[in-house]
Amino acid sequence: MNLIIVKFLPVKCPDKNIKADDSVYSFEENIIFEPDINNIHLDFTSINFSSPSSVNYQYKLEDDWIDISDDKINLSSLGKGDYNLAIRGKVINSPWGKPSLVNFTVLPHLTETFIFRASIIGLLIFGIIFGAAKRIKHIENRDKEKIVMNNQVNDLKHKALSSMMNPHFIFNSLNSVQYLINIDRKREANDYISLMAKLIRMNLESASESYIRLDEEIKRLDLYLKIEKLRFSDKFSYDITAGPGVNTEAILIPNMIIQPFVENSIWHGIMPSGREGNIILSFYFEDVTVDEKTFKFFTIRITDNGIGLTEAQKNKKDGHVSQGIKIIQERLILLSKERKMPEPIFEDLNLKNKDSQGTQVVLSIPPEMYRIISN
Repeated sequence: MNLIIVKFLPVKCPDKNIKADDSVYSFEENIIFEPDINNIHLDFTSINFSSPSSVNYQYKLEDDWIDISDDKINLSSLGKGDYNLAIRGKVINSPWGKPSLVNFTVLPHLTETFIFRASIIGLLIFGIIFGAAKRIKHIENRDKEKIVMNNQVNDLKHKALSSMMNPHFIFNSLNSVQYLINIDRKREANDYISLMAKLIRMNLESASESYIRLDEEIKRLDLYLKIEKLRFSDKFSYDITAGPGVNTEAILIPNMIIQPFVENSIWHGIMPSGREGNIILSFYFEDVTVDEKTFKFFTIRITDNGIGLTEAQKNKKDGHVSQGIKIIQERLILLSKERKMPEPIFEDLNLKNKDSQGTQVVLSIPPEMYRIISN
């Protein structure tokens, strides 16, 4: 216990002081005690030379005056804060004298200070934020690795599905060669084989690629249409057009997604119609609004003047779907990583306009599924 002795000496005595831990403090100043000095003992005397034992005392530290039996005050376990101690005395049958005041402050421990607590709270907040940021970064890195892995798997699947188009086309082409030979059109069969060899070579060269340059795809489509036109004795014509702003040498599109639709137009649209057919392939950009945002889609349109979608469906077996188109749809789903690829739109022109006939297929490719490259 720390001992502090306070003596109220005669008013005219200049030696009024407080001694604590070998330190002396003047009564006139605000005394400041360190955090560990919180037990204070005060001894005092009053100015009554005739009968000192007849004096009664009171002190007040908070709100109420407290009676004491002698000239000693023990203040123990004081907490941090500022204190104003008042002491007064009186003799029997006399009023209380003017209180004597002692002002002192008990400093808080470091752990009780606002700065310390604010620092601890700040460190806790920083730790929480740092931990959360590190956790988020870890999740982002893990998700990135997962996306890269999924993209690699999807790319391999896409290449595998792309290579499936080769036997699909070769089978149909060999049927065509056999047909020409059987009807003794050997010269045309030779021309057909020459064109088919070039087309197969192009297919083999690009089979492992997920994307192909648009001008290369147009060359391949042109070869295929020439082959089919030769087989069917020029019973149809075709046009391939690129709209404004379409640089065919600077655009990459998903590989092998157009030919099966062109094949459907010839086999199920034009040939059953019994009249001269026409196929129009067009490539252009168009603005498409998705969730109130506008994106520049690359659009591929395949239009024929055949019997129309409704009649073509009647001629097919129940539930039959072109294997080539099924493969294309699977590949487009694999290529679409962030936004679902719009499904191909099939329009029956016979129903759209009484003066029109045939079928129109629209493929809309969102920005993340085509690429612009340098010339």
